[in-house]
Amino acid sequence: MAKPVSIEVLNPNGKYRVISTKPMPGTRWINLLIEQDCSVEICTEKKTILSVDDIIALIGDKFDGVIGQLTEDRGDTLFAALSRAGGKSFSNMAVGYNNVDVNAANKYGVAVGNTPGVLTETTAELAGSLSLAAARRIVEADEFMRADVTSSIPNMNSGQSASVHIQSVPMHQEKIPEFVEGLESSQSKAEVPRIRKSGNRVARTVALLEDQIRSNG
Repeated sequence: MAKPVSIEVLNPNGKYRVISTKPMPGTRWINLLIEQDCSVEICTEKKTILSVDDIIALIGDKFDGVIGQLTEDRGDTLFAALSRAGGKSFSNMAVGYNNVDVNAANKYGVAVGNTPGVLTETTAELAGSLSLAAARRIVEADEFMRADVTSSIPNMNSGQSASVHIQSVPMHQEKIPEFVEGLESSQSKAEVPRIRKSGNRVARTVALLEDQIRSNG
């Protein structure tokens, strides 16, 4: 059985044992748990994804709650182990819970929590960023600047030519300057599917660019 070897323990004398399978951003969550007399154990194992065996070894014989990740398989085997160790709750650090077998959680009496709504702003900002990047052809422009092709441009100070790396993508050389023009966002229409929580925020984000918004779905 694999056992994570690197664990950070905070407030070791706390009444309740709470385990986090990964370090998480900030300290507010830690402070809240400690205020409730919890001992907080954070697994700092360098594995990207902990296996079921890793997590079972981590929780040991007795614990009260565990905070896990969307990448971890929460099925019958794990919930059975959580129940045997006296676990009362499992919290998923995610909006979704498709990694959780809810029927198994109910079967073993383990409460499941998630974090609805916390990614609404993040999702909207990423969607807005991707939309703007696509419209302005940011990826193509980045490739254009990174490719190692030498060209000469006029030196504005001396009037002479200076050899510089403009870093062009050869396949697009014949299309300069048109190929990186992209679309003018203020003259475009944005279609947002299913305008709900995230969709509403996406609409507000892209509206800042003066796009015309149309709902789809």
